[in-house]
Amino acid sequence: MLFILIYPGAELNVKASGDPFRIISTVKITDIDTPVAGCAADSSANVSGTGITDGTAVLSWEPSDSIYQPGTVYTAVVVLRTEPGYRFDEHTTATVNGEAASMVVLNANGTMSVQTVFAATEGTSSTTDTTDTEPEAGQNDGFLFGIGIYSPASAIIFLLILLGGLAGIFLWRILRKE
Repeated sequence: MLFILIYPGAELNVKASGDPFRIISTVKITDIDTPVAGCAADSSANVSGTGITDGTAVLSWEPSDSIYQPGTVYTAVVVLRTEPGYRFDEHTTATVNGEAASMVVLNANGTMSVQTVFAATEGTSSTTDTTDTEPEAGQNDGFLFGIGIYSPASAIIFLLILLGGLAGIFLWRILRKE
């Protein structure tokens, strides 16, 4: 025996394929600020489209810097959820700030990840210079500075660090043949 229950006011939208969900065909994401070196990372975006859970989506960045770094390419990532009765499919498209998204991924849990890549921020990336340079006349090779609470144990640790540092400088100079 087959029973069909219909609740007053309920809307059942069954496609010919038997899919009881409405497919979300397009999603529009706006208000993602372009990354600018030295500025705080944007944290939200506006989302519009029928069947999307929330009009404001959480925005994450790859890399996940809280302050944009110079000379860095950033990818904005927005994960979207649907309202009951709706779903994304492999044909769902998305725009970000009026441009086609760089990547739209349909996740196994029914959410959709929308990614867009922004051009590198102005400036050069800050990398550590590991070039060995000679100190200029009157310039020290380095210094040791410490603040602590005196106790016999801390004095021993300080001496070990100091001796280790001196041994390191001595070995460094031997290796450089000074």
